[in-house]
Amino acid sequence: MRAFLLIAVIITSILLGCEPEDEEMIQSNSSSTTQLDSTNQDTTTVDTTVVDTTGQDTTIIDTTHQDTTVINPTDSVVYVIDSTFNFSNQDDINSFISNNTWIEKNAPLNNNSRFILLEEFTGHTNVFSPIGSQEAVRLDSIYGEQLIPVSIHAGPFARPQASPSGKYTTDFRVEGGHGEVFLNTFNVNSYPSGLVNRKNKQAVSSSNWTQLVSDYANDNPIVSLDLTTFYSANVNTVRAQVDIEWLSSTVSSQHNLSVFLVEDHILDWQKSGTQDIEFYNHRNVLRKVVDRTFGKPLKSPNVGDKESIQFITTVKPNWNASNLKVVAFIFDDNPSTYEVIQANSSHIK
Repeated sequence: MRAFLLIAVIITSILLGCEPEDEEMIQSNSSSTTQLDSTNQDTTTVDTTVVDTTGQDTTIIDTTHQDTTVINPTDSVVYVIDSTFNFSNQDDINSFISNNTWIEKNAPLNNNSRFILLEEFTGHTNVFSPIGSQEAVRLDSIYGEQLIPVSIHAGPFARPQASPSGKYTTDFRVEGGHGEVFLNTFNVNSYPSGLVNRKNKQAVSSSNWTQLVSDYANDNPIVSLDLTTFYSANVNTVRAQVDIEWLSSTVSSQHNLSVFLVEDHILDWQKSGTQDIEFYNHRNVLRKVVDRTFGKPLKSPNVGDKESIQFITTVKPNWNASNLKVVAFIFDDNPSTYEVIQANSSHIK
């Protein structure tokens, strides 16, 4: 089981002195960004226990933020499973699958295109966060399936408020402290800011996203990531089948695979300039990091190599399955970069 050490912090926000952009619903006479003191952010420290053996029929228990069981049977698919299911072998998995009804959805193919991950950092009490959200939506309307936006609620402006009126009481932060780890790792020091394929391991202002997305849009992919989702409402479970094929021999470093659950169109309170908007449309909210904060290590890549991994994870009953999607992406495991080289997403219903 995982052990958490929660470090309480005090974070001071500083407003910069420049005028905001002319955006819909943004009304303010102060700065268009909010500066954060990132030297003392919320963090979660987790003890890790990895039990690993070599060969077939391997069980790995990994408690880095997320309790999972990895089952590597004699066939070609590795299963990464929420340990709440208590599966121990392939027969347990087969029985679970056959005894439930599943809705199948397929993500678009990307063997000829490099898909782009946009991670936006936000908070419901930050008055400038809607500027970033609107820019992510605008870019999504241009690039369509090639661009995959994810909104990460983290930092001081994401904290729920103790309000008798009910304003800002919702906690949008992802369980396990992953958002705070991302906030610190990628040097988020102002809102709105975000990462485009985690380039340079540095969050940048939303005014820079257009150029960064454009820089990646015509790249040839070095790996394809096929994604198929299976959703069962009766057991509140999603199975995400990820099939990877390396297309280039130029890859030399270790890469990891991450899987997120993301919910779109959540109506709740949001500060926007001088307004408190009750039914603000929160887009592409990160709900769950499946497995570890920085994903599952992949095999060393060689051109033509293939790898298949299926993630089996739970969905909370209060999440709207019709607006849920799985986001999967491959990134460089080198802590000096973490650059995303391929991504994909699929709705579950």
